[in-house]
Amino acid sequence: MKTNKFKNIAAALILILAITGLFSSCEEYGGIDSQVVGAPALTSDALAQYDAQTLSPENIVFSVSANTPWQISVATDAEEQSWCVVTPGNSAASALVAEVTVKMTTNTTTSPRVATLTITAENVNEPVVVKVVQAPRGNLHVEGPALYEEFATDPAETKTMTILSNKAWEIVCDQPWVTFSAISGTASDEPVTIDVTAQANSGLKREASFTLKTTMDEVVRTIVQKGISLEVLAEDAEVLSAVPAQPEATVTVGIDASVDWTAETEATWITSLTRNGDALEFTFDNNSNFAPREAIVTLAGGGLTTEVVVKQEGAAFIVWDRVNGVEVELPEGMLTEEGILLKRADGYEIRFPNHYKRGEFVWEFSEISTTMPLAIQGAVDYNAGVVPNTHIVMSNISGSVAGPNDWRVNNGGGNGWWLTWQNVTVLKYQCNDIRTIRSEYSANNGITLDVFNAAGELMTNKTHAVATDDAKWVGTPGFAYCLYFPNQAADATDYCVLKSFKAVAYE
Repeated sequence: MKTNKFKNIAAALILILAITGLFSSCEEYGGIDSQVVGAPALTSDALAQYDAQTLSPENIVFSVSANTPWQISVATDAEEQSWCVVTPGNSAASALVAEVTVKMTTNTTTSPRVATLTITAENVNEPVVVKVVQAPRGNLHVEGPALYEEFATDPAETKTMTILSNKAWEIVCDQPWVTFSAISGTASDEPVTIDVTAQANSGLKREASFTLKTTMDEVVRTIVQKGISLEVLAEDAEVLSAVPAQPEATVTVGIDASVDWTAETEATWITSLTRNGDALEFTFDNNSNFAPREAIVTLAGGGLTTEVVVKQEGAAFIVWDRVNGVEVELPEGMLTEEGILLKRADGYEIRFPNHYKRGEFVWEFSEISTTMPLAIQGAVDYNAGVVPNTHIVMSNISGSVAGPNDWRVNNGGGNGWWLTWQNVTVLKYQCNDIRTIRSEYSANNGITLDVFNAAGELMTNKTHAVATDDAKWVGTPGFAYCLYFPNQAADATDYCVLKSFKAVAYE
């Protein structure tokens, strides 16, 4: 009994080992990662052809299965070979079944492109061939008189334009006064001509934009129609943007108008504003302010009003570097809407160009804030025997500038400085209240000094009787007066803002 029992157990073990060996053999040659042992074979679920989008095409995915190593080659007719990439390009050492991904880039050319994928396997005679065809970028053109010529105001007018597109197209326009004989079309190798009509216009010149588009491209174009007009000719507009500070001649600009018109302005510095045929003419006052100024001229007629901006340049001045003794470019921040900002810490001097005969000289300040001398000086290079001259020194409490003199006058008779009024209390102790200083050289009344506060009230008046016949500035070339802080200091907080300088010569 024992012998038979052991025989039965041995037989069972042999059967288990045989079955185990059989399963091991199947796992080695078949299963999920390989084909069953047999004749070499290659299969794929790929389509014969894929049509790829032009823009950002989606990936193509298919599977390859074989019982022998395989690979994929890619051939393309495009110059750019890398637009179609296959991953993986061959079977892995541990697997003969794989999911293949085909990645493509956007086709930026106007030609279609084709890639041929050839899948081959060892000892397999018939390869698997897959084609990938990608559409080209759209080719869209539009031209014609409707785009380049203005439509008439009245009556309705029709012009043509030509469309060439290798894609189906459509026109989108939200302006009802423009109509098109066709607003859509199919792809064609031949140009298509359509009519564009603009309805009669009883108003101003107008524009209508429309979009011509395909699934790939779009262009925006503009239709322009004439209207009743009232405006400055384009070629003359630049004249009005740079009127000089000093009057030179009458300003004349052409007006494009289809209606009768008039012109007016509230700006007092624009004078003799008139219409002369199809032109606008005006003269203007001298701008003694250093900041530029603007005015509005209103044109009116036929129910239309057009505002024309006139810009006048500010008065000329020179920035002089007192430390280095040279003229410099206007530093940033020095010219403000209120005038020229002059700081004692900067070491600059403001010079006023031109030479003058007898006349009236007026300095207008927006602000003065100083405890140290601030000087207005006449030309420094002159003939004292012929030319009356003056220096005005404010806040000279210590007498550190030219002695105790607040107002010094040269009598022009060769006798040096006239020093009767050495002390002018207002100049010395009320400097920060001063807003206007006026100095007049006349043939009959000698030389006069007037000082005013912010309210326009006269703070002081001085007169020096001296003949000024034939008086003429013959000073340093380029300027006749200057304004500066004589005592420079890098840490100083003293400053002033000079709004204007006006010189009116007496003939």
